[in-house]
Amino acid sequence: MYGRRLCCGVAYYELSDHFEVQADLPTTWRFFSAVENLAKITPPWLAFTVRLNGPVEIGDGSLLDYTIRWLGVPIRWRTRIIDWSPPRQFIDIQLRGRMRCGTTSTCSSRASGAWCVGIV
Repeated sequence: MYGRRLCCGVAYYELSDHFEVQADLPTTWRFFSAVENLAKITPPWLAFTVRLNGPVEIGDGSLLDYTIRWLGVPIRWRTRIIDWSPPRQFIDIQLRGRMRCGTTSTCSSRASGAWCVGIV
């Protein structure tokens, strides 16, 4: 979903998505918390890549550098994980890039699997 919101007299945009994964919560969390899997969950037309200088373990304070291609133009940014609460939630903020946004990702258990929500 995409929507325009108003907070403190300032307009901002919010993009959100939710989906169910047919796996238990620990398995789902392991998949989403592995940096090498991030490109697998991003639409291919964005040509998402993570720029790594070696193995990265995601946790509080982790710095991650990304690139996507929008209309053929590379867009780079850096985020910092500011809340790492396995297996339920992580929050990152953009430190460098064009959008100056944050992302909240949450997972919860359901009888049929794991429910995941992402808000940008």
